[in-house]
Amino acid sequence: MKPQINFVVALQNEAKPLIEYYKLKLLHHYPFKVYKNENKWLIVSKVGNTMIKKACLHLSEISHSHLNTVWLNIGTAGHLNYPLGTILIANKIIDDCSKATYYPSQIIKENLISTIVRTVEKNVNDYNEKEIFDMEASGFFHICSKISLNELICSIKIISDNKEFPNFNNKLIYSLIKNSLNKLSGIVDQFYKLSEKQCSLVLTNEHFEIFLNKWYFSFTQTSQLKKKLNKLRFLKPKIDYFNESKSCKNSKEVLNFLENELLNYD
Repeated sequence: MKPQINFVVALQNEAKPLIEYYKLKLLHHYPFKVYKNENKWLIVSKVGNTMIKKACLHLSEISHSHLNTVWLNIGTAGHLNYPLGTILIANKIIDDCSKATYYPSQIIKENLISTIVRTVEKNVNDYNEKEIFDMEASGFFHICSKISLNELICSIKIISDNKEFPNFNNKLIYSLIKNSLNKLSGIVDQFYKLSEKQCSLVLTNEHFEIFLNKWYFSFTQTSQLKKKLNKLRFLKPKIDYFNESKSCKNSKEVLNFLENELLNYD
């Protein structure tokens, strides 16, 4: 298992600066444009929640992503008064249609402004001060939270329109992303190091088998066990969770114990 970065962007003009900076090569055009180099992949999802969900699943499959793959949604958003080019990181994502709410990890902040992202179906000019508006973040997080660690999933938004400049300008997007690359590349580097660290800490089959030998886990429970143990290995690498959970009577109690450990950490 090797460290890996997966970029998911909606527009070609958002993707182009990243493609140029990381020297990504086009892999294929259909069903989505996909680019890659040795350890980074990028997919252009097109606009909207439905498209980004499909794109994340497609990229996960062809890139052979794993639990320790970093998923970065880099794109543009609107706000009432943040200046164009302001970089923000999502600490809460609200789906305006389904009302689903997600809470991305804030493990890397890089002196960025944390904000609420509201994902909408259509462009809006009814800005407010409390949140920014995009069209993909909730779909991105909905899928990626099922296939990677929450700490390795991040939605980064660059302000492209506000009350002073309310008209979304697709030609401006390239410049906004390109001018943000110094800071963005620093964030990417930090996430890559986290993926690298976690890959080195991945539990072997032997670590899982001691749990499976002591308690019966169904197929679904085994998958849950692996994800929880790998996440705890990332957050608390020095703790032996097999010894900590020895008093549990069955697999359900083990999973509940591990879940409580994760909740207590958060």
